[in-house]
Order: sequence, then structure tokens, then C-alpha cells
Amino acid sequence: MQLIRIAEADYKLFLKSRNPEVNMLAILANFENEDKYMVVRSIIEGIQSNTTGDFAGNRYFKQLRIFVQLRNSIEQQFETVMQSVSTFFKEENDFLYRKGEAKGEAKGEAKGEIKGVEKKSHSVVKNLILKIGLSDEQVADVVEVDPEYVKKVREQMGV
Repeated sequence: MQLIRIAEADYKLFLKSRNPEVNMLAILANFENEDKYMVVRSIIEGIQSNTTGDFAGNRYFKQLRIFVQLRNSIEQQFETVMQSVSTFFKEENDFLYRKGEAKGEAKGEAKGEIKGVEKKSHSVVKNLILKIGLSDEQVADVVEVDPEYVKKVREQMGV
């Protein structure tokens, strides 16, 4: 029995099938010298034409995305084609999209909290310098900040 590497097989061979799982394997096959965008588009259209229902289609496209990651050189073409068939694949419904969105929101909230703390620290440092007249080291100790930070605040205030 002779094994054939998928990467050496012609992608068109996989597109002849009426089975979407087989159509997906075309993404791993040899594109020869053909335009990557057009090949990816024909693969996606092949999967669409052999799939019934949005649920199954979404599942196949999620699996296809995993295959695309194995072929770094076609990610851009895949994204472009997927945008053109967006009626079939809703990125907002994708769990990776939602996970990334939640991660981004958490980062934004954390940055906002840090900025809020910095703002409060700045205000406290100014008040301790102006109203109480503490030294840089004393202010840094009370506010629990670096003495260099206190020195910069004092310079900004011109005191």
C-alpha cells in the first residue's frame, strides 16, 4: 500500500466529492501555481454547495479555519473570502471571536483601573506636597510610590 501526502495531491481531486468533509481537505492539498484567493474561494463554495443548514456550515468553516492555520500562506485569502460569504458564516457567533472580545474588554477595564489609580495617586501626592509639606521620601512612603514619581510630580507643579 502506497501513502500519498495530502500536500502533494491536487486540490481539485477533493473538490469533486459531494462530501463537505472531503472538500475541506482541499485546503491542505497542492494548489500548483494557481491564484490562492481563487482556490480558497472554490473550496469554500464547494463546501457551501454540499452543506445543508447553517449549523453544519458553521461547523465546517470552524474546522476549515483550523486547517488554514496549518497553511500559514493562505490565511489572508481565507479571511477575505470568508468576508464575502459572511451571510453564511457570522463571525460574531464564533466562540473564538467572543473569547477575544471578552479578553479585549477585560484588558480595557484593567487599563482603565490602572489609569484611575494613577490619577488618584497623582492627586494624593500633590496634596501631600502642597497641604502638608512632606518631603519626597515621606510622600513616596505614604502613597507607596517610587520617590522618582514624587520628584516628577513636584517638578510639574513647579514647587
